[in-house]
Amino acid sequence: MQLFDARPLVICFGIILSYFLWPITTWADNQSATKGLLFDPISGKMISQEDLARTQIQTLILDTYADNILLGELSVEERGEDLWVDFEELLRLLDFPIPIQKKNGILGAEGWFIRPENRFKLSPTPNVPEQYDLDSAFIKDKPHRLDAKEIEVNATRIKVKLVEALSWFGIRQTVNATELILKLIPQQKLPIQERLMRELRQKQSIMSDFEVRLPRQDVPYQAFSPVFSDVQFSLNRDYQAKHRLNLSLLGSGDLAYMTARYFGNLNYDEVAQRTQPNFRLALERSSLDSEMLGPLNASYVSLLDISTASIAHLPTGGNDFGVRASNRPLGRVTNASSTTLSGFQQPGWEVELYLNGIFLERLVVGEDGRYQFVDQPLSIGENRFILKFYGPQGQRDEKVETYVLDQASLVGGGLIYDVSLTRQDWQLSDFIEKERQNDPYNWRFNTHLEAGLTQNISITGDLSQYYFTDQTLHQFIQPGIRVFWNNFLVNASWLQDLAAGSQTNFSLSRGLGQTRLHKFSYSLEQNSADFAINADALARIKNAQRFDLQGPLNLGLSNPLSYQLTTDFTETYEATKSESYGLNLGTQIGTINLANNLIHNQSHTASGDNKSTSGNFQVSGRFGSVFVRNSLQYNLEPTLEFNSGSLDFLTSLGGGWSTEINYTYDFVNQSLGEGYALDWQNKDFIARFKLGKNNQDYNANLIVRFAFGQDPLTHRYLLSSSSLANTGGVSALVFEDLNNNQRFDLDEPVIENAELIAVQQHRRAKTDQLGVATLKGLYDNQPTDLEVDQQTLADPFWMPSQPGVSFLPRPGVIKTLFIPIVLAGEVEGTVRYAESLFAKPQDQGRVPMVLSHKTNPQIKYQTDTAYDGYYLFEKVAPGNYWLLVDPKFLQEKGLRSRNPLSIEVNHRGALVMGANFELFPVEKYNFAQTSEKEEPFQDRVSGKFLVNLGTFISEKNAQTVLQALRSVFPGLWAQVNHAEPLEMSLEKTTQNQFVFWLGVFRDLNHVKYLCGALVKEGLTCQVKKITSEPVSPQILQLTDSIEVAPYEAFNAPSSALTNKVILQNNPAKSFTLQLMSVKAKASLEAFVQSHHLQDTWIETVNIEGDKRYRLNMGHFANKASANKVAQKLQKTKGLKAWIKPI
Repeated sequence: MQLFDARPLVICFGIILSYFLWPITTWADNQSATKGLLFDPISGKMISQEDLARTQIQTLILDTYADNILLGELSVEERGEDLWVDFEELLRLLDFPIPIQKKNGILGAEGWFIRPENRFKLSPTPNVPEQYDLDSAFIKDKPHRLDAKEIEVNATRIKVKLVEALSWFGIRQTVNATELILKLIPQQKLPIQERLMRELRQKQSIMSDFEVRLPRQDVPYQAFSPVFSDVQFSLNRDYQAKHRLNLSLLGSGDLAYMTARYFGNLNYDEVAQRTQPNFRLALERSSLDSEMLGPLNASYVSLLDISTASIAHLPTGGNDFGVRASNRPLGRVTNASSTTLSGFQQPGWEVELYLNGIFLERLVVGEDGRYQFVDQPLSIGENRFILKFYGPQGQRDEKVETYVLDQASLVGGGLIYDVSLTRQDWQLSDFIEKERQNDPYNWRFNTHLEAGLTQNISITGDLSQYYFTDQTLHQFIQPGIRVFWNNFLVNASWLQDLAAGSQTNFSLSRGLGQTRLHKFSYSLEQNSADFAINADALARIKNAQRFDLQGPLNLGLSNPLSYQLTTDFTETYEATKSESYGLNLGTQIGTINLANNLIHNQSHTASGDNKSTSGNFQVSGRFGSVFVRNSLQYNLEPTLEFNSGSLDFLTSLGGGWSTEINYTYDFVNQSLGEGYALDWQNKDFIARFKLGKNNQDYNANLIVRFAFGQDPLTHRYLLSSSSLANTGGVSALVFEDLNNNQRFDLDEPVIENAELIAVQQHRRAKTDQLGVATLKGLYDNQPTDLEVDQQTLADPFWMPSQPGVSFLPRPGVIKTLFIPIVLAGEVEGTVRYAESLFAKPQDQGRVPMVLSHKTNPQIKYQTDTAYDGYYLFEKVAPGNYWLLVDPKFLQEKGLRSRNPLSIEVNHRGALVMGANFELFPVEKYNFAQTSEKEEPFQDRVSGKFLVNLGTFISEKNAQTVLQALRSVFPGLWAQVNHAEPLEMSLEKTTQNQFVFWLGVFRDLNHVKYLCGALVKEGLTCQVKKITSEPVSPQILQLTDSIEVAPYEAFNAPSSALTNKVILQNNPAKSFTLQLMSVKAKASLEAFVQSHHLQDTWIETVNIEGDKRYRLNMGHFANKASANKVAQKLQKTKGLKAWIKPI
């Protein structure tokens, strides 16, 4: 084989590409430089549009991979061109033993990674604020200093730039922003990587898109549902003033309790003086649980215009009319080692197919609105197909389909069937075509069966009957066997035409290397002399062999270089032998995708030998602000020549406007085509006007496209410039469930700006002023979890009453969802340890506590006690729970404690306090072994006391005061009542006020102790005795309350005696911020130094002979200015300050 030096060709193409790109990118840069300035609300300055974009922060959730192994999800913040990440979350994902610790009030990190000798330390630079020292095994310049541009640290978390943080551990990365995928390329194999690879080898694989964790709530099929449609209209006028009109509709929705996919197309050609309609309708229904058609347990059923059941080595009917049923699990490949990818799209769209990063082929959607890539070969392991769609108006879209061939692709001990009966080469619209009324009824019957003998062996059987193009009927049978052995997947089959002839097929595939990412495949086909699969075959193949080797190469690039080597040998009964050698390469460098396919063909016939070498090179991606697509078809042998090429430039002009310039050149006919387009797009539709020229032919083209449908929740009509017909969606109402009845009542408020997430499909949407969030673009047959991002809820105590649901999207169907939000409860207490029942107990840290739901075992909370024995369960969903010390911990340590406590958390944010536990050695424990008697709060009525902590007009203000109380007296609640936990209840009175009740107390002395402590701090305390008959409250003592949050006069706390607003009775002349109150003055000074506080002053107070020191900060003329500083303190340093009148 003659070798060809391709370097001159590459250099030539680079010069040509640079020549075209330079003026475009220069023009775009000049345009952006002259754009007007915009107002930045953060800095209050006028800045450029590019700088304004950098100030915007967007949260992305990236699927993180290493060597195609999914490590988990990583949440990052997109700030301009940089990605920032929570350092603790990154360490948790990588599974590095580097804990985040606080020393002298400032966060740092120290530990090791990958191997113990790889030490890591991140610590604050001494005496230099907002600067950190970094020491890592992969950092050469030491000490390495990080400033505020590279790291952000507050009281609770550390945030760093993702790229820099990964480099500290010797890890390079690439981000695919379209698919939200982060790929890690470590210098050393990560421990979590090796562990997941071991688990993956032991686990039967199935498509990862099906791994949902929330309860399923699929949308029931309906007899009829509103249809979602994509409409495209085009008008073309040529240089002869002749017109061509095209109107196409692509839609889907429920019909007859199935999913209806329809396509309609109307063409009018003024030159041909004819109008040509085209229409398709397919009904289909799928089930992940394979529960259709009764005992047949079908997973898929389709009617009318369908694709037939696929039979290996025989043609697939893609345009037949009939019925098909199968019980093959969705997402699984069971039929030999190939698959067909098909779907619907508007005419004129280009579709490119890639497999594991290698470009395979390109097609243009025809007037039937259907694309189909037939019999695409599969190899062992993961086969990741990417379908890239390019619209006639500059639209770009991608769809990923993954098929896994391994032991799990065998059917085990089950039986798989796929059956279809269709009228061959016939569609629904042909029934009204006069020209086809006399066509014969040619029926096609296809059946595929597969039965598992063992987990590693299954047998197959195929039946097929169809008509050749010469109208002769042929019937085929094909028995076969599939074996998975020693990491080999082997297929063997024998195909017999009952009329004459047979074919034998054998194939094997195996993963190579430790990671199995490199794959080798081999296939053999042998035919008898009288065998054919159609009458129009140009040659009868005697035998054919194919060798295939593919995989990724890590060459130090940002992404691996994907390669595929193919070799084909073919011999025919006409004494022709041919050989084919292929080399396909593909990679991504930054945002640029590169692909080159090279093939060398040799044929040997009686008349002589022929050789040819040809290739296809293409590049696509963004160069600055310009998106570029380029392709070049060329020959290397027998002579060096270019066949054809294309070059497209697409850039945004702002305000929804964009422009595209494209050139095509036919080197053989020396024909140049030019196109100049102007696009305008808003949220409702997209329009394009294009002028084209090809030699002496001129044409003008206008294209308008939009999608429409109806939201079933709000009944609003939707218009969209993006497609709605091929995907499903969700319309969710998020509301505050005031009565916890799990239903939306008209008087319940809706919640704005709450974010709804489709987890597996990486889609997000925020609720509008009606509380409705609409998610669009959810692909069918890819189940996804739906949940609310609790970080986006305005009230930090809000939470969904249920964790969420999962469902299977369907084309053209919008799932309606009501998401009730309730106030979360909290449970707190202490754990102490004593050597004996009468010894003084000591605070016990690191004790695991468990709060488990009584009726739903899936709802469980776990936490550990702090160093002082204190624990807190935050954001507890309403319900009845058992609270206990982890039994495994007690057994391992030889300890005993009280029996589980019955805890009730209501939907109004109940706070259960004083749920205290004492631990004793097993031999010292003599508590009763019977369960604690359950006693709901509302039933505790006899001989007990409640404490009224204040009356509030505003519920929000009441919640704020509650938090302040807890921060002042964290230990007080635990000491007052050890026998049983206390419950905080917020009661709404008949005057629409809110009263905080704390209880229940069985001993009046406990109540007096508590009220005494509250009154010393200037707070309200009122005691109410609960008896069988109502009595008047006994007022112990009332004083003016300290206001702890921004207030308005109408929602300030009111006195139980005068029923007047307290703060109006005692107006303050100035305010300060109180940070803490302690007995040791030295601790305040250390606190100030560790947090770098300024303008602080210490106040000495005497409470009943007990001297205490209060740390205050600043003097403020009004409460608004004090509140502004308090908010800044909490945001930057995590400190919560009281606004205190002076």
